[in-house]
Amino acid sequence: MMYTIIQLEPNICGVLLLLSWLVFLLTLHSLISLCWLRRERQSLIFAVFILLLAYAVLQQMLLESKGIFLITVQIPVLYYCIAEILLCALVILQQFHLQKWLKVSLSSMSVKEALDSLPTGLLFYSDDGVPRLFNERMNRICLDAFDMPLHNGEEFAGLLYHGDIREQGKEPGDQVLVLPDRSVYSFRLSSVEVANRKYHELVASDITQEWQLKKELEEQQKKAKQINIRLKSLLDTIEYVTMSRELLQFKTTLHDNIGRNLLYAKRWLLNPEKADKTEVLDLFRTNIRGLKTEEPEQWQTPYYVIQKQAKQLGIDLHIDGKLPEEDEELISLIDTALSVQMTNVLRHAEGSRVDVKVTENGDFYDLHFTNDGRKPEGEIIERGGLTNLRREVEFVHGTMDVFSVPEFVLLIRLPRKRGSIEEGR
Repeated sequence: MMYTIIQLEPNICGVLLLLSWLVFLLTLHSLISLCWLRRERQSLIFAVFILLLAYAVLQQMLLESKGIFLITVQIPVLYYCIAEILLCALVILQQFHLQKWLKVSLSSMSVKEALDSLPTGLLFYSDDGVPRLFNERMNRICLDAFDMPLHNGEEFAGLLYHGDIREQGKEPGDQVLVLPDRSVYSFRLSSVEVANRKYHELVASDITQEWQLKKELEEQQKKAKQINIRLKSLLDTIEYVTMSRELLQFKTTLHDNIGRNLLYAKRWLLNPEKADKTEVLDLFRTNIRGLKTEEPEQWQTPYYVIQKQAKQLGIDLHIDGKLPEEDEELISLIDTALSVQMTNVLRHAEGSRVDVKVTENGDFYDLHFTNDGRKPEGEIIERGGLTNLRREVEFVHGTMDVFSVPEFVLLIRLPRKRGSIEEGR
């Protein structure tokens, strides 16, 4: 017995109508895909025919389910099922041929998918800023950098080339952008002409690895430059030590000559006939010439070496006040303090200026050290140079304080006369 639509139970009838709706939507989707891909006319006509057939079957089933019969003979449900199965088979076959065609053909969709898979960002926009073509990578860059989608190409390029985030690239016309995830892109803007119309092309190249290598190379070059400056300073120090050694040798020789001169003078005074008066007088004249006071040479002045080192290290050593120049022990200690300060400025603060303010407060010298480098990120832990400096300061009964907020400050108090401090104790 052949059942008709109206003879079925409502639930079964609803399922059949739902399946008919799904078949109709599949045929409609197939037709839209063919139109979007601009297939040939024969395929479009065939798709329209299948769609109309699916629509006719669906309408006939809806009318019969409501008791409306356009024809005198009622169509059995089995025939409807066969029609739906045939329509599904035709749609599946059509989609199979469409997918096969997409694999071997070049379409606008395949071009868009290929552009989205590129690691390079691409953007083409017209003079009014309207984007004509861009890939997913460029849109993601715009979202990460400026928290906005890519809606205006002219605005996006303006932010890149005239905003605060721009950084000069390796070639003229290039701009470099560092994203929050530490990836780095280099942008190149140019113009292209397509079909007698001018468009702007913006290309974003991923240069993360090259940028990291560039930064590492710059850091190594900076360290090598500092080492080179230190070596030059060390050579000058060696020259200073050599001259100091020669001076010490001269003083030793002069000391020996004076001792010998005194022995000859004693012999001449005790036994004038056994000593040569002329030789004694010549020795006296020679020693007197060596003992004559003359102005010290420049390399013998206090703090000469440390100031020359500061100049060669590229540090502007500015001293406000007068440093002690009579107490050799204090001169050596202040030399150490200046050296430690310059080392910390170069190594940690990356500055180029050291300021020293010297004031005399009763029986003390107060030295106030600051610099123009980076401010400390936290509390400074004394180690190395600062620890050794504190030991030397406390050895002469001085005091030393280190501050890190709001900026680095080193305060040293040194006694002008150690005896006055010891008596006070």
